[in-house]
Amino acid sequence: MDTSPIPIKKEVPSQQGEGVAVFLLTFVSLGIIFLYCFVPSTFETVFAVVPESFPGYGIAFIAFSIVVFAPAIFSVRLFIHARKTSRITARLVEARDRYARALEGSGAGTWERDVTSGTIYVSERWKALFEYDEHTAPRTHDAWLAMVVDEDRRAADEAYQHAVKTNMRFYKSSYRIKTGHGAIRYVVDEGAIERRSSGKTIVSGSTRDVTAMHDAEELLKKRTEELRLANERIQDEIVNTRKFALAVAAAGDGIVITDTAGTILYANAAWRTLVGGGEAAPEGRKIFEYFENASSPDDIRTMRAVLRSGGTYVSDTLRGVRNGIEFFDVEFSLFPVKEAEQTLFYSAIAIDATKRKAIERAKSEFVSIASHQLKTPLAAIKWYTEMLLGEVNNTPDAPVFLHAKEIERANERMIDLVDSLLDVSHIELGTMIWKPEPMRISGIVIDVLRELRSLVETKHISVSTDIHGDEPEILFDRHQLSIVFQNLLSNAAKYVSKGG
Repeated sequence: MDTSPIPIKKEVPSQQGEGVAVFLLTFVSLGIIFLYCFVPSTFETVFAVVPESFPGYGIAFIAFSIVVFAPAIFSVRLFIHARKTSRITARLVEARDRYARALEGSGAGTWERDVTSGTIYVSERWKALFEYDEHTAPRTHDAWLAMVVDEDRRAADEAYQHAVKTNMRFYKSSYRIKTGHGAIRYVVDEGAIERRSSGKTIVSGSTRDVTAMHDAEELLKKRTEELRLANERIQDEIVNTRKFALAVAAAGDGIVITDTAGTILYANAAWRTLVGGGEAAPEGRKIFEYFENASSPDDIRTMRAVLRSGGTYVSDTLRGVRNGIEFFDVEFSLFPVKEAEQTLFYSAIAIDATKRKAIERAKSEFVSIASHQLKTPLAAIKWYTEMLLGEVNNTPDAPVFLHAKEIERANERMIDLVDSLLDVSHIELGTMIWKPEPMRISGIVIDVLRELRSLVETKHISVSTDIHGDEPEILFDRHQLSIVFQNLLSNAAKYVSKGG
């Protein structure tokens, strides 16, 4: 431990000199008393030469008393003063040691600067603190400045010079210093300035390494700034969340948030209107309960399975009952909201499709009715055509027979188109029936080309066919396949140029 960080400069009487003076005076006093007590003849001889009537006899006696007792009295006083001085010195040493231990405990290194000569004394603690030895430690003001980081050197020197050249009693400065191994430390110098009557100016103080404190302050500033930015982001998120909540609440489509089991946590006003204003609060109910009474059991099972698996569910066939008396149709979508592959909750959107579904059903019903109504005159045409063909059956090359045959094929085509309209209505109503049968595609193509012969001849279009004899049969609905080739070949005939 560095027990003498700062030499004691107080001038106090020398304890050794005081001891010598006390010894001499005590010895003289004891000698005189010894002579007076054991060799009285000496003093009798002295006083014998002085007559008692002599006026100076009393003065001589007084002088003798002073000579005998004054040294003893002075010796006692000097001894008391020496004891006091010794106690003061001990207290100073003790105070110095306590100060040194306190500085060591605080991690500070002490120093003393002679401003007049420019010399510097640094303690062993200072050297150890900043990794310098006896040869590399600073001994002058310029050597100290060379250790200061370049960016801080001018400010550190100005702070020191300002303190010593003015009437300031204390000096304090913060700067960065380079250690003996090249590391950078943040330090604080603190000292007292003593201006002596001799003209010397001494600055004594300590240097504390505050790098850890500086780093902590910088980290605190960084964290404070991060917290400030995070708070701003949170405030922005709060504002955006409020806007989103208002937008969801005012949305025209029903929006619902459920937990992973399908229990409703939130439903906007559009959902409450969709399922019925008279319903109790939807929060706490299962979302699929609104569709169980009017939808297909398969749809409900699928929705339940999706909720368990964390998938997505989309349906256009769900139906519900509003207020227990009115059916409604919905386009329904259920999406999971996940984080790290874990489903947190579900978001559902329900669009009221009741009017659209009603329009579609009305259209399908109209097509079905119109198709049935068209089949009656087509059946009459077919019947009369067959009668006409029966009358000219013996003359197949006659123009009447050919025209009647064309009327028959066109009528069949019209019947097929009406059947197609019925198929559309069947598809929309879910009642479509397919009638597959063995067939060859070439036969369908030849029949369609025969129906298009008049269009082909009018535009002078040349048609070539290449049919292989080993064509296999397929199992398909003849009527539906005829529609496919009818669309393809009729479009080709319509949009090819004349003479093509």
